[in-house]
Amino acid sequence: MTPLLNDTAVRKISEHGVSAVSISINSPYPEVHDSIRGVPGTWARSVEILRKLIDSGVRVQVNTVIMRPTLKGLPDMVALLDRLGVPVWEVFYLVRVGRAQASLDLEPHEWEDVSIFLYEAFKYGIKVRAVEGPMFRRVSIVRGALELRGADPDSAVRGGPLYRDLIERLRKAVGPSRSEPKAQTTGTRDGKGIVFIAYNGDIYPSGFLPIRVGNVRSNSLVDIYRNSEIFRRLRSALFSGRCGVCEFKDICGGSRARAYSVYGDPFAEDPACPYRPGLYREMGIEVL
Repeated sequence: MTPLLNDTAVRKISEHGVSAVSISINSPYPEVHDSIRGVPGTWARSVEILRKLIDSGVRVQVNTVIMRPTLKGLPDMVALLDRLGVPVWEVFYLVRVGRAQASLDLEPHEWEDVSIFLYEAFKYGIKVRAVEGPMFRRVSIVRGALELRGADPDSAVRGGPLYRDLIERLRKAVGPSRSEPKAQTTGTRDGKGIVFIAYNGDIYPSGFLPIRVGNVRSNSLVDIYRNSEIFRRLRSALFSGRCGVCEFKDICGGSRARAYSVYGDPFAEDPACPYRPGLYREMGIEVL
């Protein structure tokens, strides 16, 4: 069988001015990626197509799911993207939907370490986008503000053993950082600036929050987004738990999909975030 994304398809993508193409690579290690995908040779084919797209002048983005099997490979993923010349890395913080089981998930302190690591990855000229990891914005805002003031970012957002291991291996693989980080802190989240339309037209607040709110074949997408109760509540940031009282609830707000997957409540606190609201203020750090 001829692959759908072949040389002819790459040429047509380039000729028709497609703005960007996303390719999923979940690990820099072929055996890990192929085991996740379930098809031997997928990693090699994905890298081959990435190179051809880049050579054809097509802007590319690599997508990676962060979970237990892919965690160790994060530093080498940065090195791989650097070698290939990939400008954008979209990382997906695991949400327990579909095949994603609790055993694949990280602990809150590990997610914090991953967020700090990703902030540092910005300094290698790669734009990082975090999907279902809005706490990354908090980390980026605070560390960035402290760095601008000439203060030690570890004074507020200190990485643990996982972070120290990841950053040490990153520097060994790629060398010292090369630029100032330019982290994106746009306050979108499930249902706020995001809407997902399934293959059959069903409308959801995001691709990971399985609460159906209509169908584009019979409902106005604009009306659903603006006026449906679920979308209005998601945009209101009236959450429970720590997310409801956090000073970062508008710019972050936690993953509503993760809250739903763990608690069955899209307005509950995000179980992946370890931050205690008000902590930075208690430390005398004002960043908002």
